[in-house]
Amino acid sequence: MARIWVHTLQTQNSVACVIPFAGRVLAGSGRYASRSISPLAQPAHPPWIELSSEFVSRYSTYSRGVVTLGSRCLRKRYQILNLLSLPRTQSARNSVISQASPGRVEAGGSVAISRKNPYYYMVLSRIPKRIHMHYLPGPYCNYYSGLNKLQKTATSAGSPVHPPSATTDSRIIHSSAVVHPDSIIGEGVEIGAFCTVGPKVKLGNGCILHPGSHVFGDTLLGENCVLFTGAVVGADIPGKVVIGNNNLIGYHAVVGVKCQDMKYKEGDECTLYIGENNDIREFVSIHRSSKPDDETRVGNDNLIMGSCHIAHDCKIGNRNIFANGTLLGGHVTVEDLVHTGGAVAVHQFSHIGSYSFLAGGSMVDRDVPMFMMVAGDRAKLRGLNLEGMRRCGFSDVEVRSIRKVYQRLFMKSDASIGIEEKLSELEQLDEFRAVPAVSMMLQSIRNCFGEHRRGLCSFRHWSSV
Repeated sequence: MARIWVHTLQTQNSVACVIPFAGRVLAGSGRYASRSISPLAQPAHPPWIELSSEFVSRYSTYSRGVVTLGSRCLRKRYQILNLLSLPRTQSARNSVISQASPGRVEAGGSVAISRKNPYYYMVLSRIPKRIHMHYLPGPYCNYYSGLNKLQKTATSAGSPVHPPSATTDSRIIHSSAVVHPDSIIGEGVEIGAFCTVGPKVKLGNGCILHPGSHVFGDTLLGENCVLFTGAVVGADIPGKVVIGNNNLIGYHAVVGVKCQDMKYKEGDECTLYIGENNDIREFVSIHRSSKPDDETRVGNDNLIMGSCHIAHDCKIGNRNIFANGTLLGGHVTVEDLVHTGGAVAVHQFSHIGSYSFLAGGSMVDRDVPMFMMVAGDRAKLRGLNLEGMRRCGFSDVEVRSIRKVYQRLFMKSDASIGIEEKLSELEQLDEFRAVPAVSMMLQSIRNCFGEHRRGLCSFRHWSSV
């Protein structure tokens, strides 16, 4: 007789018995017949069940706690809840099967009986699709992405049981993950199936790497960061990537890889710094700097939606929202609280001021001052971002003052007076000097004409703002 250990698996709805050699079979092979059973009370089970060596060898292909029943075209996956021996006599067997004793299935199930060896049957439970999608290899563990932690409980009598997910202190590392022994793993880190962690990687406390995510190179991941499936952070090239706490990196996002710039030289130690509390969504790409003496930097509390691109040497401030498909060329500077619509493209070396709004589809090839709203192919000034200013808490006095300044600068007036002369005149007026927001706006416009700047976006004359 072969001694087979029985372990328990904690799921959302029930605790069920699972045997470690369960696996895949096809009802079409003629080995199994199924019938429905009713939920019954849970009996007391011994920690192991005696099975014949013939049975174990015959079904040695079982693996990972899952059985597949049905045709090749339409297969259904079940989890084995129990495997029990039947009495030798036909009448006693029928009585046990009809009562489904001593197995228990809380949400219903079915009994699979081997026709070649009718002395054993399995109590099966259908695996929901949601669980199936996140099912990790191994009979001792089940993974609920974003819902439950990796749970495992085992009853042992005799020699200890080693599940495929290794647990060290509060860390959970799946057996199929490739984690270099030189990497530094913090407390409470969870590394899912088929993840890769390089030798120079440092993972902060509480980080979660969903199945199929990867961290390479000299990368520091702060506390409580989450990498979703397919995300790649860092690369095995010189330089480093530093990511702060509480960042989410979405599905198939690529962060901290080599830049796409012809002036980049192999071997240069280029860097990327990302702050805290950023939500970086699916298919986003953020590149390192192009030279060792520069850096790509992203601030705090930014929402970077799907398929956005932040190129080399960009400087991103705090609390910005980039809608889907926003593309920032190299050396672009975006200050704070900037909102973009979808499919916005910003030319290299452009400067986007705080509280500005870039309408969807805009092609921005020059600088955008603070509080401005731009739109169009070769974007033009289209007024003030009044709604954004109100949402950010600017007072009515500040908003009225900014509107007056905008009207004097960009409305129809004497064409012989240049914009720099208008700026100097407005800066001398006491009614505007007393309002800090106006002073910031005037300085932002003046900076657009500074050295190494691309100049102010062109503007249209409007009758009102």
